[in-house]
Amino acid sequence: MTTLTNRPTAADASFPLNRSARLVAAALFVGGGLLQLAEFILENPVDDPAARVAWWLAHDTRTQLSQTVGLLAVPVMIGSFLFGYHLIREQSRRLSAVAISMLVCAMTGLAMVHGVEFAARWAAVAGHTDGAVAVLQGDQPGIPGVVGFAMFLGCAFLGNLLVAIALWRSRYVPRPVPVLVLAFVVLDFVAGQGLVSHALDLGTDCLFAWACLAGCVRMPRVATPAGAH
Repeated sequence: MTTLTNRPTAADASFPLNRSARLVAAALFVGGGLLQLAEFILENPVDDPAARVAWWLAHDTRTQLSQTVGLLAVPVMIGSFLFGYHLIREQSRRLSAVAISMLVCAMTGLAMVHGVEFAARWAAVAGHTDGAVAVLQGDQPGIPGVVGFAMFLGCAFLGNLLVAIALWRSRYVPRPVPVLVLAFVVLDFVAGQGLVSHALDLGTDCLFAWACLAGCVRMPRVATPAGAH
């Protein structure tokens, strides 16, 4: 009978990424989380479109910086997913493929959301505040808008749930990581706490990056026989 320990051991030859790849992966893990957190620090968006447009006009530089780092986070996050796939596919080949595909779709949808916000800001700066509010309200998204928002919200929610399972199964991932991913889902999608959830996500990314850099592996151990001293 064997069990998996919760304590990562030193790197061994079985780790799926070489040292150079680990450096790139760790940088992408932390970079994606840092960019997304910076986006929310620069602008923690309010729900009311009119109030948000008014805030944009009063804080134009911060708005531009927020939208810029938010857009840059998209390719960085996609890169981190592709490296993360190598750390979860061994124990969950099909599940990890579906989960990562859904997360990539979510980032595609997020890019569309950024495009909508860019258009709204451009309209607001041009003096068309009513048009900017109408764009943010999205009352008539059409088929492309419906598909884009479904990719963003639906794939992000389900993708995170599925990837949490794959992370739990992987012997290259510390046990707290999938638990923190689930906590992110609750805070972000259920509680609507974008700033707090992305601060937690950055912490999760840092832990994941550390485990990747160290080449941590949870090794099986033989259970102690009954009656042994």
